[in-house]
Amino acid sequence: MDEIRSTAEVVAESIREGVRNGRYMAGQRLVEADITSELAVSRGPVREAIRRLAAEGLVEIAHHQGARIRRLSRTDVLALYEIRELLEGLAARLAAEHVETDKVLAKQIRSLKRDMERSTRDADIERYVQLNRDFHDLLVECSGNPHLPALIANLQTQVMRFQFRSLLDHSAIIRSESDHEKILDAVLKGDAGRAEKAMRQHIRRSRDLVLRLPETLFAPEPS
Repeated sequence: MDEIRSTAEVVAESIREGVRNGRYMAGQRLVEADITSELAVSRGPVREAIRRLAAEGLVEIAHHQGARIRRLSRTDVLALYEIRELLEGLAARLAAEHVETDKVLAKQIRSLKRDMERSTRDADIERYVQLNRDFHDLLVECSGNPHLPALIANLQTQVMRFQFRSLLDHSAIIRSESDHEKILDAVLKGDAGRAEKAMRQHIRRSRDLVLRLPETLFAPEPS
């Protein structure tokens, strides 16, 4: 039983990562036979993984239709970003409070900043999307709060299904990078209040970018 649970978590994380990197799209059906073949696992762990992801809200299971990556309505997106703004703003604040006494942290942030600037210059969208994830993950990690990573990771996975589409325009990347520079500058200077404010503004802009995507990408609003 423990082995099934452990394998199920490997399968669940593979599906989460597929959503984050655009391999799985909203509304896409999860075919058990394909997953078992791809990951070389039995059906038991795959079914358990799908149940877990349904409990997380990432997957929906319909009678006689199987499991699909859940589509979010615009109201869902607004609600998720509302929570994400608060939590990631807090993470940026805490990271700024820690950075002055942690030279290793400061070095990591500066290195990431250079990599993001380079990918923006090169208009490397795929690389930038990955670095954008690294940016948010690093600040959460640097917050020093042991509960924030799990809370924020679930929120990020829910909304990252839109990320590739919202950043396909190079001008969107340039705007996003400008936000990142302001946040990292405040963090590196230990300005906690400015770091939180800049992060919250950035999350709101990201939300607005997603909400401008085509209506077909969203689930209908409940009647």
